[in-house]
Amino acid sequence: MFAYTGGFSVYAACAGASQVCSIEASESALHTAEENFRRNSLDPANFQFVRGDAFEEFRKMDEEYDVIILDPPAFAKGKNQITQAARGYKDINLQAMNHLADGGMLMSFSCSSYISQDFFQKILFGAAKDSRRDVQFIKRLSHAVDHPVSVFHPEGDYLKGFLCRT
Repeated sequence: MFAYTGGFSVYAACAGASQVCSIEASESALHTAEENFRRNSLDPANFQFVRGDAFEEFRKMDEEYDVIILDPPAFAKGKNQITQAARGYKDINLQAMNHLADGGMLMSFSCSSYISQDFFQKILFGAAKDSRRDVQFIKRLSHAVDHPVSVFHPEGDYLKGFLCRT
């Protein structure tokens, strides 16, 4: 979900995923994703590219997945959007948890600098509780080491994520 130009999708396909479905609202980003598949010697015709709103697409799905990756844009671009963003993160993660197979893996990210990693973990807890799934945190995810964060600009530490298992 929120596939953008297909970075995670290409990586999954190159790693041998038997099926990859990239869902993205931007048509131009999906075209770039298809081109990124070609650049990695992958035929886009063998994979799914769906232009749509992630929230709506989840609600239309019946399938269960072994892996779901949520990499949305920032839901909170200001302090006044924190409550609304938390609702959005909880909803999209709840939908993902409801579509994961038993033992499935969820990679969930937030790049909202106003949502701390601790708060994001609590949001995921709320989604897990509402989904009535036994969700385990496997690993905390963050920026790569080539993205240092200045002590004078803690907002630069905006990317946070969790690898979870159901």
